[in-house]
Amino acid sequence: MPAFVGLWTATQKLAALVQYDPLLGAPFQMNGQLYYYPWKYFSWFQHFHSYMPDLFKQTYIYIYGGFLVGLLLLFLLQPPRRLDSHGSAHWGEYKDILGMDLISASGVVVGLYDNALTRKFTSLLRSVEKIKQEKVSFAEMDFDKRLDKKMDRISNQLVLVQNQLEEIPEDELASRRNLEKRLQVLQNKIEHSPKYEPQKYDFYTVYPWVCLYKKLLQLYISCPHFYLRDNSNKHLAVIAPTRSGKGVGLIIPTLLGGWRSSVIVNDIKSENWGVTAGYRKRMGHMVIKFEPTALDGSSARWNPLEEIPIGTAAEVPAAQNLAYILANYEGKASLDHWGANAATVITVVILHLMYAHYSDPEHYPHVPNLYTVAAFMKANIVPEFDKDGNPVMEDLDGQLVQKVNAKGFLDTLKALQTFEHVPDEGIELVEWDKFSESYLKRHFTPEDMKDIYPDAMSLDYMPNVHPIIYQNFVEILSKPDNECGSIVSTANTALKEYLDPTLAKNTSVSDFCIDDLMNYKKPVSLYLVTPPSDLLRLAPIFRLFFEMMVKHHAKRIGTYENGQAKTLYKHKCLFLMDEFSSLGNLQSFAATLSYIAGYGMKAFLINQGLPQINGIYGKDNQILMNCHLQIFYAPNDNDTGKYTESLLGNKTITVESVSSSGWLSNKNYSKSETARALMTADEIKRMGDREIIVASGSPPVLTDKVKYYENGFFLKKLMDAPAASDLIRNNPYPERDRLLATVAEEKRQKEKAKEFSYEYQEP
Repeated sequence: MPAFVGLWTATQKLAALVQYDPLLGAPFQMNGQLYYYPWKYFSWFQHFHSYMPDLFKQTYIYIYGGFLVGLLLLFLLQPPRRLDSHGSAHWGEYKDILGMDLISASGVVVGLYDNALTRKFTSLLRSVEKIKQEKVSFAEMDFDKRLDKKMDRISNQLVLVQNQLEEIPEDELASRRNLEKRLQVLQNKIEHSPKYEPQKYDFYTVYPWVCLYKKLLQLYISCPHFYLRDNSNKHLAVIAPTRSGKGVGLIIPTLLGGWRSSVIVNDIKSENWGVTAGYRKRMGHMVIKFEPTALDGSSARWNPLEEIPIGTAAEVPAAQNLAYILANYEGKASLDHWGANAATVITVVILHLMYAHYSDPEHYPHVPNLYTVAAFMKANIVPEFDKDGNPVMEDLDGQLVQKVNAKGFLDTLKALQTFEHVPDEGIELVEWDKFSESYLKRHFTPEDMKDIYPDAMSLDYMPNVHPIIYQNFVEILSKPDNECGSIVSTANTALKEYLDPTLAKNTSVSDFCIDDLMNYKKPVSLYLVTPPSDLLRLAPIFRLFFEMMVKHHAKRIGTYENGQAKTLYKHKCLFLMDEFSSLGNLQSFAATLSYIAGYGMKAFLINQGLPQINGIYGKDNQILMNCHLQIFYAPNDNDTGKYTESLLGNKTITVESVSSSGWLSNKNYSKSETARALMTADEIKRMGDREIIVASGSPPVLTDKVKYYENGFFLKKLMDAPAASDLIRNNPYPERDRLLATVAEEKRQKEKAKEFSYEYQEP
């Protein structure tokens, strides 16, 4: 282009020098100005150069100038040679973040990506914070030294006063009273020693830095920030050591409005419930807390057995799935012989108890739950029948009642082989109807059971006995005593945790069900809460919940209309699994990560380090492989650092080497290309307040951590959590009623005290 402009300028210059002579040809006009096409210059040069060489010389400068400018621009604008002979790794930029789908109005908050000016302000804030901490630390140490000396002097004075008090006679009341007052003053000084306050003790040296940091922080909080959010249907994994800021940087920002659909939070210590439940309730969510160790009625209750649709064709596979998960309490990839048979035993016990509750409420008065299943495996009170199957009656305090006997588990099975699960008159099954949001009764008869099991031959001569229960009772009792005893022992081991009365109370009935998480009329935020002291003991029931969640919602992917898929669920669901490894071996759940995203379930797995994952699932596990997005904080262990380094890849750098021979002036310089890690393991361990985001198919992104308490966008969303969990089902819950009444009374008393409080002012 510069050469073309130079040629055209030379053409116009020559035309002007000859005063637009007609011999030059016909020009064209623009805005009253005559113009010639630039290629005319060549024909003019051929015909007229010999007649006016001096005039042509005056135009050469434009041609040469345009040509030189063009060469200069080509040199300056040519792209730099890419250094990729040993690797082409580089940090991602904004265009790469767009390709990673991290620009979204909602979703999982994964990082902070501010503009250059805000990043400089962040750097300034961190520098002032470090200086402030240094000043305060040294000043506090100096204050402690001075305070120790002062306390030593007071202690010596205290000893002297005590000695003087002992020497003064008891009849000298005035002197003793003065010394006792002084003694009390000295003791108060020791017991209530002052604490360091920069404003009081270092007003001119330390306090200015404290004030400066507070002012900068207030300004920083008011600044707008740009957050990276992942709203895709792919899973995420976070590797961040303890106390590294994953809660304040990822979990809480995500729950404070980042993720708007349903969510299940593995909430150790109930911190996330306390900080975020209030706002999520304000978002219109049903906010449910399931805390199996709660005694005050603040927790919702969940009975896994109520997930079984009794009296339908789905009852057996649902009971088998539940029993398999219960028997696999260690989370193995597959069960051995004893575990598989224990699952069969648990299946038949569950089905028997659920039918017996409706057919014989006198002896099975309670809704079947995990406690009743575990207790049934121990010893039972079984009604006695004669040889003809008629009940044996006895006189008890003038009343004729059926005789009962205490029996062990195997003896119980022998006595219950012909138990009538569905009498001739039928049973009234009680089921929750999600449309009317109430419990409804459904009459179930032996004919209905025959429709479900049309090929069961036992129904031909025992129409009231459930065929699956009967067949399994017979199969269990037909095994050798030693084998049968080992199977029952395995089942008892798997169920032992559910004999805890507190756990039994919180799993006795369901205030919500698994289907509600993705299909209730409102999104549901469920917090699975457990204190750290009970984490290992209660991990099986949380594993049970997650695995049942997957099995329930991954049955059908959806329907198709006009060749397009239409999902069956109303709300997506995020599995926010903080301290994922604390749940123990979730091998079965981990295997589902490869396909559950298509069913609306998104996993957000948070671990402390690779050794934690490898120790449970082995080094060849596929957990990280199934997570499209991986986030790394500065690790504490070498394995995570080395893995991250290898994941980032190598870049190519130019290295200059110098060699000398003879005198100093005889030096040789050479350049060579070599590989260098984009970030070494040592550098990764020193990232500080930065994080690395890696997505398959995109370059890694090095960005800043989020701190929700440093941004007004999140701070304005902090509000009190509900006193008790929301409930979807209307089961009686006296403990919760008492708790809410107490909270309401306390609130009323506070408002009353505030209403009548005033400050007295003298006239």
